[in-house]
Amino acid sequence: EVSIGDVGYLRYGRFNRLFNATLPPGHPQNEFGVPEGYEQLHLDERAMIQRRIPPGSMTSRSITKLGADMEFSGCV
Repeated sequence: EVSIGDVGYLRYGRFNRLFNATLPPGHPQNEFGVPEGYEQLHLDERAMIQRRIPPGSMTSRSITKLGADMEFSGCV
């Protein structure tokens, strides 16, 4: 599950958390450590807006989604 403050990367369609910027360095979700000079990010509760994100791809406007179909046939 991805949480607010998670910093990580996507690989094979899965989010891999490196650390959570809203949690202290010793927190279990920061088990791999935090960057040197790390300062915990403190969020104002008013900044938290809860809403559902629809399933599917989520990208910035500058990304273009392309698709292709292929078919092969032959003898072995």
